[in-house]
Amino acid sequence: TITIGNNSLITLTADVVFNNHGAVTVQPSAELSVNNSTGIHDGTYTIDGDLNGTAYLEFSGPLFTVSGSVGLDSLKFTGSSNQTLTGGGTITNFTMLNSNGITLNSDITVTGAMVYTDGIITTGINNLKLGPNVSIGVNGISWVNGNLEREVVNTGFYSFDIGDATYRNV
Repeated sequence: TITIGNNSLITLTADVVFNNHGAVTVQPSAELSVNNSTGIHDGTYTIDGDLNGTAYLEFSGPLFTVSGSVGLDSLKFTGSSNQTLTGGGTITNFTMLNSNGITLNSDITVTGAMVYTDGIITTGINNLKLGPNVSIGVNGISWVNGNLEREVVNTGFYSFDIGDATYRNV
């Protein structure tokens, strides 16, 4: 278990391999910067502060909680069973790569890139919110089953990748 306390900054440089097999907590006003993409992340995360850096973090653990912000180059959900995403926070770059799916237990906002590679994001009563500048990568085998909000600020084509058991791009 690692807890990064209030007003702390921990930077893991590119030559530090970071593995999480337990629990990582980043408290409010604290920051963890991860800059190496080769670690194993099958524990849990609770991000009440900031998790950022140049890492492409492949998360395979059961629970990721973000009430703060995740500003990594990529946060990729790669579990071998259904994963839970909760907390009400913001993720800059989100990749869905879990054929068993993700369940949202609160609203989550994506502000940079939303990449649907494999699996279904089930929202229940919650919302997956996409900011106005989100770029979307989609392939027809991954989508949102439930509530998808997308902020629109200009005229043009906007993709809403939704469905239930069947993909329906609206």
